[in-house]
Amino acid sequence: MQIRELTLNDGRTLEVYSTDVVSSKAVVFHHGTPSCAKTWEVWINELQAEGISAISYSRAGYSTSSRKAGRTVIDVNDDLAQVYDELGIDEFVAVGWSGGGPHALAAAFDSRCRGIVVIAGVGEYGVDDLDFLAGMGEDNEIEFGAALAGEKVLEEWMVANAAGFAKATVEDFRKPGNSLISAPDLEILQSDYAYEMVAANTQAFVRGFYGWMDDDLAFVLPWGFSVRDVNVPVHIWQGDQDLMVPAAHADWLHKHLPMSELHAAAGEGHLSIVTTHRAPITHNIAGLLAV
Repeated sequence: MQIRELTLNDGRTLEVYSTDVVSSKAVVFHHGTPSCAKTWEVWINELQAEGISAISYSRAGYSTSSRKAGRTVIDVNDDLAQVYDELGIDEFVAVGWSGGGPHALAAAFDSRCRGIVVIAGVGEYGVDDLDFLAGMGEDNEIEFGAALAGEKVLEEWMVANAAGFAKATVEDFRKPGNSLISAPDLEILQSDYAYEMVAANTQAFVRGFYGWMDDDLAFVLPWGFSVRDVNVPVHIWQGDQDLMVPAAHADWLHKHLPMSELHAAAGEGHLSIVTTHRAPITHNIAGLLAV
């Protein structure tokens, strides 16, 4: 696996992880909120072993990627188009988990996109048929309440909370009582997965919290596109025990995405689904890439 800093046309840098496989077809991973490219390291290494080209990147403001203040969800396409050109990617499948879900859906508006996999991805805020916060843990309600109050209030919330989250240890994540960690998620955190999560979490904040803040602001504003206009196949994976992104979000996406298939995973949470269902999700990805 390779890690590089790509200099973009506007002078910003973008952190990119990629396999050593040379191909014009690739899988492109979009991380959650907050996180970074390192989230997908295990997936990338597994795909490399199968001879499949794969890429992950840290969104603007995360890890070593430069911040882009005021970015919207659709803006990610401008950054990634330069990655595809640099690596010679003509076709790709986008995969987004959690806050990466909307960014993966934005990929449909790049002509190179052949399909999308959304894992526990958020729906749009402010639409009539989705109560965005319903079923989320109290911590998410407070965080998004700050985002809705505006950038100044959210920045104050980040100053008070982000440093502690960035320094969270395996033992911290394994403690019961977190409003966002369901029973299946707490169980999966007893495994080595907790160490992967802490490593990615720590890397995400090496230059501060602005990637997280800019994500939250982007989610409560228009995304820059309508999901109804997504014209590639979309597989949606969702657990029914998810307290970070409740199942209602997946139902909403499935309702409005014209070429979507919903994979409801009973008994799974937000974290457990990406570990226990990695094999069938990878099968989805490979199928879309082969088309």
